[in-house]
Amino acid sequence: MSLDIHSEPVPFAPHGDIRNAVLRRMNEGHRKRRLLAIDGEEKYLEFIQFVAEDLNFEVHALTHSSEFAAEYQDFDPDVLLIDIMMPECDGVEIARWLSGCDTPKKIIFMSGLRSDFSQFSRALTDPDGIHTIHSFRKPINLGPFRELLSS
Repeated sequence: MSLDIHSEPVPFAPHGDIRNAVLRRMNEGHRKRRLLAIDGEEKYLEFIQFVAEDLNFEVHALTHSSEFAAEYQDFDPDVLLIDIMMPECDGVEIARWLSGCDTPKKIIFMSGLRSDFSQFSRALTDPDGIHTIHSFRKPINLGPFRELLSS
């Protein structure tokens, strides 16, 4: 690495400020991971947003499925969190729509129903490139949910 002797001198800054400046520079060009969550219940979206932002995600949360397609295309999420049962349309309909898209690496389904997600998950497996599909029952257990988002 060569030094540019004609560059402006770096002003004195306490140790913590230098560290933060270095970290900011290292992260330039690297965007936060993005999570798009859709659930008809705002209290779950608030919980999800709180947890995901704590893990350095940029989060967009929707309560209306009618907004999903446009938000999905504009936001370009890395992780999707979809409630299976919603008033306007359900997670199955959203999953069908997603089958025609370039989907994110991680898809998480959640539901308050006491049903088995394995059959639903198998139906969404893309033969050309298996997407990681996970499921949670409401109320979501914080520990496993944080671990999944962190991985």
